[in-house]
Amino acid sequence: MRSGTGISRLTLITLKLGRSADRWTVIFECREDLQDLLAKGKPGLRYLGLLVQYVMMVNPEATQESLSEVLKPMGTEAQALPKTCGMRLVEQGVEQGRREEKLEVARKLLALGRPPSEVALATDLPLEEVLRLAH
Repeated sequence: MRSGTGISRLTLITLKLGRSADRWTVIFECREDLQDLLAKGKPGLRYLGLLVQYVMMVNPEATQESLSEVLKPMGTEAQALPKTCGMRLVEQGVEQGRREEKLEVARKLLALGRPPSEVALATDLPLEEVLRLAH
């Protein structure tokens, strides 16, 4: 008999084994829990996407290809999640890089003595954030 809800169990297993280079696939061997999750429709698929995204972030062994293969028995929507999540991670990384670049430019402009209002205008950062950088 299984204990706990499927979502809880999947989350705990993912947190426990997601980083493991050789055991992360166990997460996706919980067929009954995964089927229960997918039976919830879009919300279940969205939650499975979060689990996939987490595993991709914390485990270099869990590639888009390997995740797609492991999710194959769950159907085409589940199998497509690693690609979707991978693109989302790339977009987040690009956005984070842009933000860090803006912050670096703001720090340099402030170091050159430019007023915070000009720095905010030049970098498209909120004035409050530039003022925090200035102090």
